[in-house]
Amino acid sequence: EAAGEVERSLITEQGRLEKTLLETRAKLERTFETYSDKWGSDFGTSVEAAGAYEDRFEGIITEGLPQHESEFREYFNNRTYERFSDLLQLLDEERRSISARLLPLNSVLRRVPYHVDSHLEIEVKTTVPDDAHKFRMELKNALPMMGVRQDKADMDARYAALETLVDRLKDPEEKRWRAEVLDVRSHVTITCTNKLANGQSFTNLQASLMSGGEGQRFTAFIMASALAYQLGIVSQGFSTYGTGMMDEAFVKSSLSFAEASINALHEFGFQLLLAAPEDKVD
Repeated sequence: EAAGEVERSLITEQGRLEKTLLETRAKLERTFETYSDKWGSDFGTSVEAAGAYEDRFEGIITEGLPQHESEFREYFNNRTYERFSDLLQLLDEERRSISARLLPLNSVLRRVPYHVDSHLEIEVKTTVPDDAHKFRMELKNALPMMGVRQDKADMDARYAALETLVDRLKDPEEKRWRAEVLDVRSHVTITCTNKLANGQSFTNLQASLMSGGEGQRFTAFIMASALAYQLGIVSQGFSTYGTGMMDEAFVKSSLSFAEASINALHEFGFQLLLAAPEDKVD
């Protein structure tokens, strides 16, 4: 009977130890999985990798990494602030540069009559889309506050917010959103106004709403302005090589419309090579 009691006791203890072993194995594997997901590891996540993880731990302690954590966090904060602040500043500068390059074109447009008593004027307004505005605010809020000491929880939260934004920028499925928040051309609205000598103005001109000849003339003025903008002709302050070849460009226009269109292109510094049917050549 005594032997049976001892046997039962040993079996119970064996069961307890086996349960503890299984729980410990599962706990170790979860720890290894967490480490591997967060920091990356070539050791695997099985219990057999315990020795490798122990060596890694000893190496971290020996190299004094915990003591350098605060120094690293400060460095990371500074670099993060610099890089993303540069991005915000670049977006502002690129948006302002559109106005800086477009508005000087008005000095040329004022010299070229659109009608006898009027000229065209380009207007640029800042119209940042909601998504782009939200992106900028989220980015600013996620940036570390310079000169203010932050605890680990706050820094981790800011890092997570930045990581979310960066992951979305890299996501191929978010191409449209990325273009909307980063392409500053969509952050401005450009309109063209016909300014009359008597002070009247007709804004939001559209070639599609004009007659054939009027539409061709308006298109010529806008095309000249667009090409001058892209080539930087006006901002350079001097004439440059800019030969334009046009096929039957003004066949629907009256003589006065065609003359005004050609004068506009000349004023912007372009040299024209025109192709037209013989009966359209005067």
